[in-house]
Amino acid sequence: MKETSLNPQFDRPLTKADYRRYQALVADIGRHLELAGRALYRLGGALKTIRDERLYRCGGYATFQDFCSNELGLAREYIFRTIQAYDLLCGLLAAGVSQLELPSTERVCRELGSIPVELRAKVWKQARRFAEKQGQPPDGRCVKEAAAQVLGSPEIKERQARELVQKFESVARSLQVGLAPGSLSENDRARIKATLDSIGNAVVALQKQL
Repeated sequence: MKETSLNPQFDRPLTKADYRRYQALVADIGRHLELAGRALYRLGGALKTIRDERLYRCGGYATFQDFCSNELGLAREYIFRTIQAYDLLCGLLAAGVSQLELPSTERVCRELGSIPVELRAKVWKQARRFAEKQGQPPDGRCVKEAAAQVLGSPEIKERQARELVQKFESVARSLQVGLAPGSLSENDRARIKATLDSIGNAVVALQKQL
């Protein structure tokens, strides 16, 4: 099965250094699978490197999915959720959360993933405070409680409302277009009409809520 590279710059002949990196990363993954709760960041980073740089070819695998199932014995969904968790952890690090304070489970990362990016660090810090008061590790429930508090604060609500209004204003400006006669094909016209009908229905539904 042929797989398209996510990074064309890695479509190059494999080197001895690639094979050494591959073996080291696979060994690292094996160790961290046993400690996934405490090493989610390193585990996700190793998996993402093997996927993005196509190092799985060093093990004789044609695709990353083959590598996951045959080399690691893990489902593709679990692997990709772990990589998604790693991306989320990188975002928290960039937002000022220290590596020692990062979420330790993929489940908690999934809960945080439903929160707007710009608020994740704030929600996570609040979730840690909730968990500390309860004398337990922060879990999905703590994240939900923290999210309800942060997202329910007056300043957050005001900002979200302002951003929502700005989005509607931007959409209104983008619809102010002129069409030259004969500039669209019948197919284009049909697609635009269908889209406008959908927009019209959405507008009617929104007006009922105002």
